[in-house]
Amino acid sequence: MEATIRPFKREDLAAIQRIERLSFRREAYPAELFLAYHTWYPKTFLVAQLEDKVIGYAIGRVVEERGEVISIAVLPEFRRKGIGTSLWRALREEFQRALVKEVRLHVRVSNEAAINFYQRLGFKKVHKEVAYYSDGEDAWSMRLTFCQKRI
Repeated sequence: MEATIRPFKREDLAAIQRIERLSFRREAYPAELFLAYHTWYPKTFLVAQLEDKVIGYAIGRVVEERGEVISIAVLPEFRRKGIGTSLWRALREEFQRALVKEVRLHVRVSNEAAINFYQRLGFKKVHKEVAYYSDGEDAWSMRLTFCQKRI
């Protein structure tokens, strides 16, 4: 399945919120935060589109030589079809353009699907963050280091 990966646009907000609610339920980010991410990180807020439907998104940020994956989410019916991987590749390209050397992220310890996804991409568990989430659940801090080359 080949989706188009492109930058987020304000008119994508309703679709992004739907994906967010289906993916993260009570922990879903509010609309205002997505709009703020769009303002703060326009190059690393990406969406996956299939025909005219937004089916996934990725948000990252760059702080000096470090990248952070804020979130990657895909509509349930499009998961395990390579959409998340495509979003990651596009986000990684933006990180490489910014000369990022290391990428970090946090994932719930109970989210085995996400942990496995990130491990397939090369991320390694670094340490457990106790009570990281608002409901008290722990998170794995994961990292990926890559050699720098200009693209």
